[in-house]
Amino acid sequence: MHAGPPLARCTAARAALWAGARAFACALWLGLAALGALAAEPITKSDVVLLQPSAVLEERVASVDAMAAYIRAVEAASRDALRASPLRQATGGDISVTYVKSWFDHPLFIQANAAHVKEALWRLPVELRMAARLVFTAHSIPTSMAEASQYEKQLLASAADVADAVGLTWALVYQSRSGRPSDPWLEPDVSEYLRRERAAGLEAAILCPIGFVCDHIEVLYDLDREAAAVCREIGLPIVRAEAVNDDPLFLDMMADVVLDTIAWYEDGRPLPIVARSG
Repeated sequence: MHAGPPLARCTAARAALWAGARAFACALWLGLAALGALAAEPITKSDVVLLQPSAVLEERVASVDAMAAYIRAVEAASRDALRASPLRQATGGDISVTYVKSWFDHPLFIQANAAHVKEALWRLPVELRMAARLVFTAHSIPTSMAEASQYEKQLLASAADVADAVGLTWALVYQSRSGRPSDPWLEPDVSEYLRRERAAGLEAAILCPIGFVCDHIEVLYDLDREAAAVCREIGLPIVRAEAVNDDPLFLDMMADVVLDTIAWYEDGRPLPIVARSG
């Protein structure tokens, strides 16, 4: 098992299982970062060794960013991190990165989250299960960024699909806000939402970190400690569903989107994105 924090361990587990199940002529680098790399951990030499058995073909990497919903800033941050990583030195030069298409509504991503929600539901007392609300969480971002992207729209679509699969009422809230307090970010905050809804009669909640693909520090602290402490204070029973982590369904989804990308560019290469002159 890969040593280190939950994010590194989860990445290692995915890579090992994925490489064992699929023999692809590409390397999979997981850009496991939240906005501005707040949740990111550096790509180390051990990560490069881990990925090399998958084979770096012609210095090209298929990158699957760790947010189902697309944010241009996350793509840029992961691209910069990859170029500055030991993987660049290991391959002897620049790395051409091709990003897969959005997978926020991929059936296997929805199925994996739904399965984890169902498992969490069974941890609630029987008498509370029918009344429980499914509360999806995602990393908050500035509203200006949200308005310029598909982030919120795609999160809502993912949440609706998962909720439909498990048959629960639901809401989308946000967590891990940073930046200046005066700057508007997406709301409501998860803890504020739980306080308000408990006062309005909410009987139980299931937290699902739909905006994250690993139980890393922002999930473990913001939800398992901060939000859980709020719920103890207000007497609200909650359980948290695991992120997709190294669920085989999610691994198959990653394989599908990478293979689709390889097939799409089988007879050519994607054009580079360059800044418009003038």
